[in-house]
Amino acid sequence: MKKDDQKYPPLTEKGLSCFIEATGWMELGAYSEVLDTLKTLPQEYQNHFDILQLRWAAQHKLKNFSECKKIGAALVFHHKNLAESWTYYAQSFYNFKEYHKAYEVLQSVESQFKTNWLFAYDFACYHSLTQDFAGTEYWLKIARKYGGTKKINQMYVQDPDFIPYRQYPQS
Repeated sequence: MKKDDQKYPPLTEKGLSCFIEATGWMELGAYSEVLDTLKTLPQEYQNHFDILQLRWAAQHKLKNFSECKKIGAALVFHHKNLAESWTYYAQSFYNFKEYHKAYEVLQSVESQFKTNWLFAYDFACYHSLTQDFAGTEYWLKIARKYGGTKKINQMYVQDPDFIPYRQYPQS
């Protein structure tokens, strides 16, 4: 459970059972079943981070990107202190190739999450896609510092979001 979830009541046995069932559907690739199962949760659980995250992931797999934007907005509204909320919200714009908007979403909270390697990595991606190559290099360094150079380098070489950066003549 994430820190921000403390203001929400803990899942009851029925709620936890529902969440586990939805997670099982997700693992099986039955994304519509995930959403149907999560709808059965009482309203007081609908804004838990894990519930919103699972709903976002199912909608993403179904390519319902407009719903991802709505869920991303709910994530940052209810869980603004979690870097993952912001990266999901930014990803919602990325899905529409709105790279500048994704960049702006993360830029608005960059000082808050400088030590989060995944935030830094995603922000480096958006810098590359918007052709801010100095920013790309800066945020890749932060991602390597907190996420591990080997892991970040493995991700970087396989990530098509860095093609603009890799094609830019380095001095």
